[in-house]
Amino acid sequence: MKSSLTPNSLANEIRMTRSLHKGSFLVVEGDTDARVYKKFINKEECKIIPALAKQDHDPWQVCCGHDMVKILAFWLRHIFGNKNAQNVTAEILESTLRLTYSIEDFKTTQLYGAIMDWQQTNPPYLILVED
Repeated sequence: MKSSLTPNSLANEIRMTRSLHKGSFLVVEGDTDARVYKKFINKEECKIIPALAKQDHDPWQVCCGHDMVKILAFWLRHIFGNKNAQNVTAEILESTLRLTYSIEDFKTTQLYGAIMDWQQTNPPYLILVED
């Protein structure tokens, strides 16, 4: 059951998949993140594994993007928005935000830099496609 993944079960899933996939693995929080990062990876060299488990973290130090979008949608509907904003849902807002996130935006993040650094020190594994 995916919702009860632990770090050990996630590592075991990757070990079992290793017999079918010799490339890299990118572990992401969930299915939505997997869809976003799928645009940026070399699919033949990197397999995305959604972890779907939020364990061992301080809830005051972590903000889930989905929760933040729900707050923003509420704010647009009830505080800032006008009558036209009444139909704004978290799902519509998430979809719109995903459409605006480009590879250029991703390249400015610490995550992109960290992945590229790891990729350079761990040949022949490739996670991201370079231009």
